[in-house]
Amino acid sequence: RFSRRFHFPAVLLCGLTVNVIIGFVRNLVGWSDFLSAVGSGISGMGDLIIVTLLAGGMLEVIRVCGGLDFIVEGLTKHVKGKRGAELGILCRGYSIAYVAPHSGAFSTLSAGPHNQYGADFNLLQRVGSGWIIKGGGSYTYFPWARYNIAPESSRVASFLSAEGIAGPFALLFKASELWNAGKNSFRIRTSAGINLNAGLHLRLAGNGAAGGGGFGWSLSGRATYGVRRLTMVCSALYFDAPLWECRIYEYERDLPQSYASQLLYGKGYKVYLYLAWKPSRWLALHIKGEHLGYLAPRNGEWQDSNSRIKLGLQVEL
Repeated sequence: RFSRRFHFPAVLLCGLTVNVIIGFVRNLVGWSDFLSAVGSGISGMGDLIIVTLLAGGMLEVIRVCGGLDFIVEGLTKHVKGKRGAELGILCRGYSIAYVAPHSGAFSTLSAGPHNQYGADFNLLQRVGSGWIIKGGGSYTYFPWARYNIAPESSRVASFLSAEGIAGPFALLFKASELWNAGKNSFRIRTSAGINLNAGLHLRLAGNGAAGGGGFGWSLSGRATYGVRRLTMVCSALYFDAPLWECRIYEYERDLPQSYASQLLYGKGYKVYLYLAWKPSRWLALHIKGEHLGYLAPRNGEWQDSNSRIKLGLQVEL
């Protein structure tokens, strides 16, 4: 077995090897192109190493001089207990030279991480043994244009949710409102699930969205069954969102290291079947088949149905 310090180099080596094999087999890359890419990569890593050393040295100087202790003491000075610690406040601001390596996980950052300033707050209250009530809000200011929205806009969002577990049942209710560049939208999400002893989980969920003078909604059912090394997920969804402003978002199970956030606009249905099989501790096979169909024209035009199959292979070292 590999020790922990060899995991990262092993992943890089495997990725490089597979890349080279595919490139040479399909005649997509030659030796000169490969060596040139290696040289460019080494040059880029050199700059990164210098910046990392400077940042690490500066952080160590701050720690030795008591800077980190001062920050922690200032943040926790007024925290008296567990409930006080559950009050979280986040203020954010990005310079124009900032680059977000995590922008793939946050869509608001991917369009320009430096183009936002704002603040978030979240409150959490535990009720009884299995219920949690959450509430919060955020304000974001965009100095420059983003997507197809006019320059220098702002966005205000708020939400309130309640979730709990009562025996084999799990319940969720969430309401949110968004004021985005002068446009208002309101969304509601509810779900109820039950865990059965035979490894079967059933879930029923409903979504509603109001905006632009219209109302969109969806109803979905999902069954998850797991036995030994096999996991199967089957889902069916019906949606009716007549306007773009009241579109529906539905999160789905997808291949490893990815997620699926389906945007639903119009009137139709969506079904998918997901299978995951793990024959060994280091190997897993994934397959997902899905179909999206429309039952009525959208803005006077019929939309084409969409069917596709995804395959995934996961190897762990």
